[in-house]
Amino acid sequence: MAGTGGKKARILVVDDDSSVVYMLKELLTSAGHDPTAVVDPEEALSVLSRESFDLVLTDIRMPRITGQQILVEARRMRPDVPVILMTGYKSDESVLDAFREGAVSYLTKPFTPEDLERAVRAALAVPGGVGAAGIEVAVPKRGWIELTAPSHQEFLRRFQTFSRLLYETELDEETKRSIQLAVEEIGTNAVEWGNRADTSRRIRITFCILEDAVSFKIEDEGGGFRPRRVAPASPEEAFLEILSRIGGEKRAGGLGIRFVREVMDDVIYSDRGNAVLLTKWLSRGEKGQREPAGGKEGTGSS
Repeated sequence: MAGTGGKKARILVVDDDSSVVYMLKELLTSAGHDPTAVVDPEEALSVLSRESFDLVLTDIRMPRITGQQILVEARRMRPDVPVILMTGYKSDESVLDAFREGAVSYLTKPFTPEDLERAVRAALAVPGGVGAAGIEVAVPKRGWIELTAPSHQEFLRRFQTFSRLLYETELDEETKRSIQLAVEEIGTNAVEWGNRADTSRRIRITFCILEDAVSFKIEDEGGGFRPRRVAPASPEEAFLEILSRIGGEKRAGGLGIRFVREVMDDVIYSDRGNAVLLTKWLSRGEKGQREPAGGKEGTGSS
């Protein structure tokens, strides 16, 4: 996939392994891009200071200058240029550091050509100026990770990318898909309906993976709503209605919330209705002791 408007995307590729650089250059060229490959990270910074690029793709572990340092310098020199980090040594800390410094994606080696092109396509679609906006990452309590960012769909997508890295080896594909759909629906509601697409407002997403559950808390700065007004529906009815509305270029709205209640085990709203706690139980025994999906509402504070 080439850049916007059919123009070839200029991509700076940085990796101290010449064989990896060659492979990436070939893959990106075959996909219709215009890659510039560099094996020396110091040279990469020099090239970046002189030339303009649509994307930077860099390895993390390199001699003298790391990929994270390249990320920081790239954001300083050209804040609108998205950066993707690559590594063969993923850790929770490195994922969070990448997120905190503004990387738009993070590829763990080995990755497939499809993984690469998917990440590149998403990075090139980031609207100009959005990548430079501030993201705050905090660890409010042990095991919990909290992201606060401008109310924009791009940050929701970025959060999905990074949170999946933290639990990708822990969960089966069906569970991961359910979580992705639920977070996307509630997060999009927070951006579009809660904050009324006002990027001066913030969204906050808190994530935790426990031994027997995965939980997400999604908050916006809007006035909230009354979830009880959303009538229940069977999964089949909700899914068909969602497809119908999407086909008519409409947002799923409350029907999406019904679907979330079916795919997640606990959906708990704050009293104000502007914060939602989503939980997927991983232990059948533990899940069996809990209320059914959507069984609790209106508990907690705004």
